[in-house]
Amino acid sequence: MQMQQQQLPAVQMYPAHLPNQPLFIQEVKLDNQILSTSPQPTQAYCSTCNKNIVTNIQTQSGCGTFTWAVIFGFAAGLCCIPFCTDRCKNKIHHCPVCNNTLGFYEYKFC
Repeated sequence: MQMQQQQLPAVQMYPAHLPNQPLFIQEVKLDNQILSTSPQPTQAYCSTCNKNIVTNIQTQSGCGTFTWAVIFGFAAGLCCIPFCTDRCKNKIHHCPVCNNTLGFYEYKFC
């Protein structure tokens, strides 16, 4: 008695792209709410140029910077230190393509 071996059809893991059908790519828009909580460059969607981008950061002195300046000024006369470091400053998120302002991170003293 001989056993016949049946050949199974080849399994294709991914659907093949048919040349006559258009290929659709869905663009994902990212939520810009995270920009108000992030002092680092962040992925975001720019509604002006309609692109997903990684933001550029611009620093600006704010209330937290001036608070530290007063504390350092009274403690040791070193009131310029907070103005020399970006860590104590507010961050403004800009689009690198169109330079549109996308968000603002405010440095808080406490």
